[in-house]
Amino acid sequence: MNRISSMWMGGVVALLICGTAWAILSPAEQIKQTTDAVLSVVTDDALDRDAKRQRITDMLKDGFDFGTMSKLTLGLNWRKATPEQQERFVSLFTEVLKWTYVTRIEDYSGERVEYGGERMTKKNRAEVETFIVTKNGTRIPITYKVHLSGERWRAYDVVIEGVSLIRNYRGNYRVIVKNDGLDGLFEIMAQKIQQLEESKQGTDKA
Repeated sequence: MNRISSMWMGGVVALLICGTAWAILSPAEQIKQTTDAVLSVVTDDALDRDAKRQRITDMLKDGFDFGTMSKLTLGLNWRKATPEQQERFVSLFTEVLKWTYVTRIEDYSGERVEYGGERMTKKNRAEVETFIVTKNGTRIPITYKVHLSGERWRAYDVVIEGVSLIRNYRGNYRVIVKNDGLDGLFEIMAQKIQQLEESKQGTDKA
């Protein structure tokens, strides 16, 4: 999981999608338009770390469909879960993703985002191809799977070098649920969130 997260270090900024009141942009247009705004937050020295994190978190909530991502991640176990367990999972999964990606965004160090093609897969679903270009010229392909939610395109999966983020989490979580049940998974997720929070607090104090 660490590899998947770190590969997305620069690319996640392209995913933070903001809607527009006057028009619905194409998926690629919306991603591209928002990238500059997100980068301006990351690189704005006038903002302190807490202010940056809050703005990035708000953008994440706009850009990701955490409910759909949660359903896809739990798969069959989602239908077996009670409404209370479903709500708990969405809350925990949202926090896991938030802290993971905020950490990676804060590690941004000038990587470039290039844009490839856009492909409509269904009436209200699309895939947008992008590339993260590192300082040594390595191009990392990242495909965003998005669907139209209201007046904005929101992501429900990300494919990094052919590896689906949702599929990766689903495989890991399925094993935990099989061995320890949903309550065991929740405990492990809560511990992961605590570790991420403590790690960032330690970094802030350093």
